[in-house]
This record gives sequence, structure tokens and C-alpha cells, in this order.
Amino acid sequence: MNKSQVMEELKEIQARYEDEVTRLLQKLPEGDREYFTPSGLPVKPLYSPADVPDFEYTADLSFPGRFPYTRGVFPAGYRTRGLHIRQVTGFGTAEETNKRWRFLLSHGANALSVVPDDGSGHRADSDDPRVRGLVGKGGVALDTLYDYETLFDGIDIRKYSVHLITTNAYGLACYLALAEQRGIAPSELRGSMSNWMRPDTECLDILEYCARNVPLFNAGYLDMRNVREGGCT
Repeated sequence: MNKSQVMEELKEIQARYEDEVTRLLQKLPEGDREYFTPSGLPVKPLYSPADVPDFEYTADLSFPGRFPYTRGVFPAGYRTRGLHIRQVTGFGTAEETNKRWRFLLSHGANALSVVPDDGSGHRADSDDPRVRGLVGKGGVALDTLYDYETLFDGIDIRKYSVHLITTNAYGLACYLALAEQRGIAPSELRGSMSNWMRPDTECLDILEYCARNVPLFNAGYLDMRNVREGGCT
């Protein structure tokens, strides 16, 4: 049989299956109720190739490590690289967060993640009256390159993947400047940043720069928890 004949046969088999399941469910209390995704889309009891007749394996799914990366960005997945073990960290001063990082690394962490306080995240200096009482709360105060030097003091940034939970170019610029001070090329840095809340042009500038100069850095990371809790379904 050719592909179209196989698909027609599959549709007939699936229709008979769905009728059978419907009859079985109707015998149960509330068994015939409909289910929906959080976005309001109906959920069928079973999906088969008949639901995606135009699906092309190599174009729509492909293999791990191959475009469109549906099955992951690494060819061998986690067989060749373990999961990152890191806690979101950031409080008080850069020195205090550095001390916490050292503790985490000595107890099994193999990657780092830093969150700035509200003032730093919105590029307000810690001595700005608007952030009075917020300095070092909910994140670490990072105002200058010196703060980044203190934050990463004694930590080999070649060795660890670093996630910058910041949405502005300033944090990335300080991190790159720190690497330059240490004689580390941008192409050697591994990590990511939450580049999704700024104006489109700034986000795209960061993406373009990293694609050209920091290829191991994921500059398109989306904090989906924040998006979801902001009301997105």
C-alpha cells in the first residue's frame, strides 16, 4: 500500500477505536466528560499519525542534535552529559553570594545561577532612593564590574555553565568584561541569560552578538515559570 492508503486505513481503525472507548467511558460516572488543555483545546483519548497527516519526520522531528531540535540539542542526550545541578542564588552582597556559591560547589553543584536584586535587575544603583530597603533582597546587589569580580572571585568561569537571571545587556557586558580581564575568550564561555523582557531590538542585539561571539551561550532562554505566573497559558 502507498502512504495515502495506509493513512486511510489508519483513520478507519482509529475511528473504530474511538467509538469503542466512547462506549466504555459512557458506562462510568462522568466518564464521557470532555478534557481540555489549560489553553482550552480539547484532549482526545489517543493520538496517531492520522492526526498529523502532513507530518514529515526529518523536517518536523528529526534526530537529537539536529534541526529543529525537537528531541534535544545534544546528539547523545544525557548519556554523554549529566544534568546541571545548580540552585538559583543571589542575596546580600556579591561577597556573600560568592561565599554561598563556594559552599554549593563544594557540596556537588556543577553549574551556577545568579539572580540580581530588583534594583540591579532594573539598572538602578544601590544608592538610588527608589530602591531603599530593597538592596540585596530577593537577589544580589550588582552595580559595577567590581561587584562581578567579587561575585566570581576564585571561581573558574571556564569550568562552569553560568545562568544570568537578568534581562539587560549590562549584566552580560560585565560578565564578558570579567572574562576579558582573565584572558578568556567569549567563545569559551558556557551559560545562558533570561533575555526576554526587554524591548525587541535590545533582545535581538543580544541574540545576534552571542550568536556571533559567544556560541556556547544560550541568549534566548525563556523563564516560562514567570510567563505562566504572569497569566500566560
